[in-house]
Amino acid sequence: MSKNLTTWQKLSRNTLSNFAGAFVPMAVGFFLMPFVIRHIGTAAFGIWMLASGVIGYMGLISLGLGPTVTKKSAEYLALRDEDGLNRMLSTVFVLYLVLGVTLGAVILAMAPVMPGLFHVDAGQGTQLKWVFWLIGLQAALGFPFAIFGGLIHGLHDFHVSNGIVVVNSLFRLAGSVLLLNSGMGLISLLVLELFLSASSWTLQMIWVRKRIPGLRIRLSFYDSTRVYSLIGFSGAMFLWQIAGVTVHRVSRIIIGLFMPVSNITVYEVANRIVEYSRMMFTSFLKPLLPVSSELQALATSKALKAIYLRGTKIVFAVYLVVSAALFLWGEPFIHLWMGQDFLSASLLLHILLVGNLYQAQNVVAHVMLPGMGLLKTFTRAMAAYPVVTIALMLVLINVYGLVGVAMAATAAFIVIETYFLRQILSIFQVSFVELLRNCHLPSMMALLPAMVFALVSRRFVATDTWIGLTLAVAVFVLVYSLAFWQWGLSRSEKESLRGLWRSMQKRRKSRDETGPDP
Repeated sequence: MSKNLTTWQKLSRNTLSNFAGAFVPMAVGFFLMPFVIRHIGTAAFGIWMLASGVIGYMGLISLGLGPTVTKKSAEYLALRDEDGLNRMLSTVFVLYLVLGVTLGAVILAMAPVMPGLFHVDAGQGTQLKWVFWLIGLQAALGFPFAIFGGLIHGLHDFHVSNGIVVVNSLFRLAGSVLLLNSGMGLISLLVLELFLSASSWTLQMIWVRKRIPGLRIRLSFYDSTRVYSLIGFSGAMFLWQIAGVTVHRVSRIIIGLFMPVSNITVYEVANRIVEYSRMMFTSFLKPLLPVSSELQALATSKALKAIYLRGTKIVFAVYLVVSAALFLWGEPFIHLWMGQDFLSASLLLHILLVGNLYQAQNVVAHVMLPGMGLLKTFTRAMAAYPVVTIALMLVLINVYGLVGVAMAATAAFIVIETYFLRQILSIFQVSFVELLRNCHLPSMMALLPAMVFALVSRRFVATDTWIGLTLAVAVFVLVYSLAFWQWGLSRSEKESLRGLWRSMQKRRKSRDETGPDP
């Protein structure tokens, strides 16, 4: 790997690899979800999602140390401070080891009482306990190994971690099909997940050892004086994780408390589509954390503002067209994907998309502010998410059922992100008019001709088949992309993209002639 890449080159390379690392798991999940549900049933799938949601909350005891490893390792590597890196990683490893053992003990104690807490039949209680144990074991073992994934990101080697994700996703696809077609059930899938996780941890360790030969993780390197500084940043990341888990997983727990677990599967259809759609912009974001840390250390506020505006423009442009396509064709998509029995999820999908689209304008800042060390505003917004979301869901589920849960999630997005947006603009010294002109209007202008096409095409293109639906969406996205290139990008942005393409071609040609960089 070349060590002389510019900030924009590293950011571009990692963004592209993250897109691949998001697309392949999304494609695998898209195929597997209806396949798995047909083989194990909606109730068993609901149990799986319920246990994952509970374990997700228990996994929050990691205290946000994962992103902390990324930030701190990027700083130590930039300063070439190998001893500081070893001591920081050793300290985090010890903390993770203790937390993993703690989580394992809690899971063992909680599993027997889980069936009595949720709406599960007597026959499903034993299955829920086993699912809880296996998912919990995977989570507990993953704690000490998490430092290697964070370190890979601190090295800016996102292409490596994404390559591991892609390979594991393909093995998950093949293994799941083989197991279910052989008559195996839900438990076999969880054992497969545990095996794949162990494989990922091993590959990450091998790569890190290769990239940093002097890396030493020793219990004797544990430094209690570093704990306070680590937890200072980790506290904000802890709240970030709580917010993420609350928004995307707490619905499973609340539905399981008030409704039969099969309803979790219906809601998960809409929620899964939204998660897949979010991958279209979250793939751009992870590299921003170490990049923001480096630029903040160099006091380059102008570059940070440029990254914020350009990143927000790209993210909003991508998610706007994705959301518009799902609004227009979400119902036929669900019908073709999951079948007639899940059409009620289309209304849930439309409600959830509103909140996620509104949040899309802020997600770049979600990543940049922690990287810049500006945690006060970020912490306030993240701390509000669990309180607002859970309170609204508990109220609205009793009035509107699953629709109420979706309404609560969207309302929480709008309320909290409105507050957050005002703070973000102040930090980056951007006016709302500047944000609107640079990031929102270009995408909205490009959407107009695409929407005209969509309305006209409905008369001529039937979307009740995969071919028709794919054709309609593909042309819609193509029209939008051409319009965005024409009206949405400035001359300098177009030239920057052309330069990036030429640079990628030159590096590919160089690798073909001389072999890969060491």
